[in-house]
Amino acid sequence: MRDRMHAARRRLAPELGNDVRNCVARLRLERGLSQQRLAELSGLTQPHLAKIEGGKLSIQFATAVRLAEALEVPLDLLKPLVQELVAEPPIAESI
Repeated sequence: MRDRMHAARRRLAPELGNDVRNCVARLRLERGLSQQRLAELSGLTQPHLAKIEGGKLSIQFATAVRLAEALEVPLDLLKPLVQELVAEPPIAESI
């Protein structure tokens, strides 16, 4: 049963295409991993991983590093998903 699930996940991966929002799910499925197993390997919770895969939240740099290591991929593949920390522009003073 486990081998069949692994094979089924691998077959689903190409259907996700190359959309950046699907890259974590696609990479996970290409490796035949369940969300639960990737969560364990990366130190995340399965619900958190589901939100990332569903595009419901951006990820912090540290999370991208953990996912890249767990998926054994270059960090650059996950860079588009990383939440950019942009400083607030200074408030102009009134004269």
